[in-house]
Amino acid sequence: MIPDSGLREKTSRTAVSVGDIRVQRSGQVQAFEWNERLCRRAGGSWRQSTYYGEYKREYYHEEPVYLLAWHGDRVVGQLLACFTHPYGWSLFRRNAMFLSPICDRLAPWFYCYDGPVVFDDDVYLQVHTALYNWLVEEAGNRGCIGGSLIPCYYADEYPQQREALQVEMACSGFERHDKATLAVDLTQDLEVLFGNLKKDARNKVRRAQKQDIEITELSNDIPSLERLARVLGETARRNQVAPNDMRTMHNSSWAHLYDSGLSLGFVSMANGELLSSQQAVTYNGIMALGGVSYTDYSREARLYGNDLMQWHVICWGKENGYRLVDFTGIAPRSASEKMQAIHAFKAKWGGQRIEYDQFSIALPSVRGTIYRLLVNYLGAGLKAVERRWRW
Repeated sequence: MIPDSGLREKTSRTAVSVGDIRVQRSGQVQAFEWNERLCRRAGGSWRQSTYYGEYKREYYHEEPVYLLAWHGDRVVGQLLACFTHPYGWSLFRRNAMFLSPICDRLAPWFYCYDGPVVFDDDVYLQVHTALYNWLVEEAGNRGCIGGSLIPCYYADEYPQQREALQVEMACSGFERHDKATLAVDLTQDLEVLFGNLKKDARNKVRRAQKQDIEITELSNDIPSLERLARVLGETARRNQVAPNDMRTMHNSSWAHLYDSGLSLGFVSMANGELLSSQQAVTYNGIMALGGVSYTDYSREARLYGNDLMQWHVICWGKENGYRLVDFTGIAPRSASEKMQAIHAFKAKWGGQRIEYDQFSIALPSVRGTIYRLLVNYLGAGLKAVERRWRW
């Protein structure tokens, strides 16, 4: 059962009709009802849940917006979007969230991941159009510089509706960007799952099993967070990005969700030394992986803890009744050697490639014009953020 946290939105907005679909912003959000509806559909992900929205409100100072799509007297869809700015993750990693209000004023922006979730397949396109149009209109009223939307690619209807949705989004002024992920179907037998691994992965798992590598599940306590921060920190330094410190770990979505039973993590060890770590968000039968990291020691000693970790996660998900492991994003067409290496590693584990779209829009506004001038003329940092969010 999902607890009802009694969430209440501070503001509400009267319903807006688009064709036969009526869109309404929830003035009073009941967490249990919202999440229970979400989990009725296989495509309902945690990034459309109140857990995600309220975490973003508390730690990133974003404004979650909960929308319902009505057809007559029936709720036929729902969508969680956030109004914020494009720099949340960068500020969070650097403990600089005090700058967030300034960024909100300079570059207001909106986004939605994995939404909407549609409850009536007969109005799939109409629900998307109505809810997305509401967001664009609201963003224009707020003076936003742009936004980014990713539909629910877990939904059974998405592959059949993808092309029609692309046409609708293009007519609304959105630009499309190709995205993909790799997902392992855990409804298969364990022997089949192991056979689906590439030969290199099977060999390294067998070698790791002979190297006396142990995998331990983490808790949301200081010793566990310290081990997790150490592995993540070494990987971050190799990648020349800001490492997570203990404050960041305490405030992370992983730690926030752990006490609600929606996240888990593992570390691998050998000879008393840390080798690798893996985090996952677990929601509605889906394990979404993130934070895969490994230590310098594991590379130097040629210990395959990270490979054994991936197989362990697949086995753990199978044994605990999950239906899907999502390796959360690949970039197979990237020219970057780093991204190609990440893709090659994730592709070893038997996942089926799921292609989907990210849609972005640049809205006409004074702020938007100034921001895009800054992006074009003031350095690589802003350009990197623009490339990341693709608008």
